[in-house]
Amino acid sequence: DEFGFRLFDVASGTERALQSPRNAITNYFLTGGRQDLPGRIRPNAYVVVLVLTDTEDQSLSTVASNTSYFQNFDGAGNQYSAASVHAILCQGPGICSSSELVSTKIMQVVQNLNGVLASINDFDANCYLYL
Repeated sequence: DEFGFRLFDVASGTERALQSPRNAITNYFLTGGRQDLPGRIRPNAYVVVLVLTDTEDQSLSTVASNTSYFQNFDGAGNQYSAASVHAILCQGPGICSSSELVSTKIMQVVQNLNGVLASINDFDANCYLYL
């Protein structure tokens, strides 16, 4: 959490599945996390973000602001400035649990950026294999 992001934030009601990678890229990967270190993204490297969540992004950021950020995360405006954003998530109400929110904001951002969406429920981990 030193750089303003967490790998996970379990059931806190403040899951920030889109804000966390934004913070990581801006506060750590672009700057190296310290003024005396260079950034950690190689020149001419593509950045890929994979969101894995069972709920909506609960940050205050909007679909438009997330889309804009990931389209030009370093401000250079070149082909390497756009992050490729994909997600594996719950795509319907009550699919993961009755209390979880549909990940509408995340789905819209991924679709705006031509990313790939997958359902966290494509594989039924609750089934048993009987031999």
